[in-house]
Amino acid sequence: MPTKDDHLEELHGLTHKAADKAKVGCLTRHEGTYKSGAWPDCNYRKNAHLYSLANERDVYDVPSLRSPRRWLEFALDYLEPVRFADSSPKAGQVRKPQPLSPLTADHCWDLTHTIADNAFNPKSAANFHDDSIPYFHNTHHIFACDEIYRAFSTKELRILVLCKYNINRDPNAMILPKQRCVAWALKLPAHCPDKANHDDYSERIRTKLSNVKSEFQQQAEDDGHEITEQNAPDLVTTLENDSKELRQHLIAKGNTNPGIDLDLVNIP
Repeated sequence: MPTKDDHLEELHGLTHKAADKAKVGCLTRHEGTYKSGAWPDCNYRKNAHLYSLANERDVYDVPSLRSPRRWLEFALDYLEPVRFADSSPKAGQVRKPQPLSPLTADHCWDLTHTIADNAFNPKSAANFHDDSIPYFHNTHHIFACDEIYRAFSTKELRILVLCKYNINRDPNAMILPKQRCVAWALKLPAHCPDKANHDDYSERIRTKLSNVKSEFQQQAEDDGHEITEQNAPDLVTTLENDSKELRQHLIAKGNTNPGIDLDLVNIP
């Protein structure tokens, strides 16, 4: 019996062809190197960064009206080195020095900055080109592969990718800090600060996707209440709009409850 990986590999082969390079359907997280030009539409790290650069500088470039200097002085009192997780053989050891503070190094967290500090940034990576610069963060998929895979049948997944639905495209990819204190400072949810996965968040997202699918099928009277190649472009638009709304929801939740664990965020 074909496995999930078999299905995803088949779907990947359907759309990742040179002729369709500019815009492809994709359900896998595979293009994570910022400077890679192999599949630009799948470069989730770059897509997330560019979307934030165009739309969310007030969130990430601090101090700001959202996160003023007085707030940062309080939140960044708890800034500390990044340590290896408890599951690692190096548990508790320092993995990365303490991030630089925007209170002492002006603009060092800005979306367009490069930290000129060889000890902290030995490869001279520009901010958000690497998952540890300017602080440890995750490029979070609002709707991720596993959640999409569980919500739709194999036939429906095939239709979605042929209609160029791509989980790596903005606004579905979002920068979230992994350190609770950084998330606190930026007034964002923290991405798995104490564990490897966000199982509760993922379960709520699967429920959200199931509801989206059911509602869409109920309205698809002309297609026998099925997802088809004819109506799937409308579903793709719905999923992309829902990603944008959920993105704003996460930002709003972080603003009212800074540093909240992603697993504790309700999904409307």
